[in-house]
Amino acid sequence: MEKDFILTIEHVLNSPHFKKGEIIAGTAGIKRRIKWVHILDSQLYDSLTGNEFILSTGRVFTDLETGLSFLQNLIKRNVSGLCVELVSHITSIPDELIKLADEHDFPLVVFRDTVNFIDVTRDLHTMIITKDSITFSRMEEFSAKLNEILLASHDMEDILAVVHQFTGQNVVYVPAQGEAVFVPSIPMAERKGFLKFAAQGLIRDLNLSFVSRPINVLNRKWADVFLFSGQHELQDIEILILDRVVVALAQELLRELSGQEKRNHEENLWIMGWLKGRLPEYEVTHKLSQSVLKTDVSGYLVCVLRLNNPSRQDKHLNKFMTHTMIVARSLFEEEGFYLLGTCEADQLVFVLLDYNSGSAWKKKLPKIIDQLQLRNHSLPKGVQAFYGVGKRVTLVNEVKLSYETALDAIAIQKRTGKNEPIYDDLHIYRIISLLDRVSNLDNMIDEYLTPVIKYDQEHHTELMKTLEVYLSSNGSKQQTAELLFIVRQTLYLRIQKLEHLLGEDFMKAEKRLAIELALCAYNYKRTVS
Repeated sequence: MEKDFILTIEHVLNSPHFKKGEIIAGTAGIKRRIKWVHILDSQLYDSLTGNEFILSTGRVFTDLETGLSFLQNLIKRNVSGLCVELVSHITSIPDELIKLADEHDFPLVVFRDTVNFIDVTRDLHTMIITKDSITFSRMEEFSAKLNEILLASHDMEDILAVVHQFTGQNVVYVPAQGEAVFVPSIPMAERKGFLKFAAQGLIRDLNLSFVSRPINVLNRKWADVFLFSGQHELQDIEILILDRVVVALAQELLRELSGQEKRNHEENLWIMGWLKGRLPEYEVTHKLSQSVLKTDVSGYLVCVLRLNNPSRQDKHLNKFMTHTMIVARSLFEEEGFYLLGTCEADQLVFVLLDYNSGSAWKKKLPKIIDQLQLRNHSLPKGVQAFYGVGKRVTLVNEVKLSYETALDAIAIQKRTGKNEPIYDDLHIYRIISLLDRVSNLDNMIDEYLTPVIKYDQEHHTELMKTLEVYLSSNGSKQQTAELLFIVRQTLYLRIQKLEHLLGEDFMKAEKRLAIELALCAYNYKRTVS
């Protein structure tokens, strides 16, 4: 792209008003960009934001110390250059100022005759505005061309080629997974070198002027796009073009990912038959051989996302489900799982093929689910999402068990209010859930807890809460008092009352275990009620 899209010190020196101007320091900085022009003869710097060209009558330079401070502040605020009139207040620039300007490649221009700064400012602003209008016109031309490409059959290289056409710079698309695309193409050795430095964040060491932008979709980074030049500093219009194309690529990627998930759903309708035990093992094995490239699976896990209010499903919830499947696939595959996903009514089902032996999955899955739960804020008001992870199994015909226990984990969370999606980590609540199916939990609750429950109701006390905290603190009176925010003496009185209601032996091992089980059953049943 032509450099004339920006106004530089060099352009100003070649303009009619500066025919009698002389650059006496900082000549290495004549390529500096000018965004605006100010007349400044005082130490008021608040209006300076960077890239200004300052015009001065020299009044601040009558005192050397003041002049040095003025120049240092201009340099510090990234001002592009300074023009001083050597007529009314000073007739020469001190050597100290010239040295300082040279050290920072800060252009210092002087006029030895009187100059009409108003005319200079007006003409330079006209030049800036003219160049800005050219930039906007060029951006409109680029947008039209980009839209033309996007609406036709195209691939990644076609899009990057438009960026290269309008900037003249190298463009690189580096996906998180897959091969990078370089436009124009460069030798393989240079590609590897660039990608190595990019991965380490060391592109600046290649002595390139570059800018990079991430392609973020659904709050996750899927790729980076680089624009770089080995010739000159990148211009604003080139960066604007990059920003515009990054938005287009993000939209394109989201459409592509959403379309792929819809196709996956249609192809994976058989999965629910597998999870519900309706398909024979040989048929499941055949289906897996068609879907999965790697066959050395060491285990299977089923993760379920269930919404608690399917009657409120609409297009927004459908979009939430599709986007969650996209993010889940990315997260699980990053951690080494292969995901087979499907959607049924109010739930998403992820069948995870685990290629790692042992219990590594127990550390990975909670982190993944924590990230997935961050998406819950986009759900409509009143709709909740629950995740459940079933038991890990090793055989194809055991996956039904993993699915059923994932549903159990969700049911237990709904009933207890616990945010614990891993079935294996629900421990005693799994026992409570089984007991609830085969016996009457109310009898156990009545036998061990009714005296305390009734006492709380009649006297408006908190003995049940005290009992629960005391047991969870393993009988530590200090810890219990701290957790309940009460003094020790108050706790002692409450424990005496508990001994009276439950028996002095309520902390003995077997009875304590029964009481703890009854407490879990009470919380379980209370939430259901």
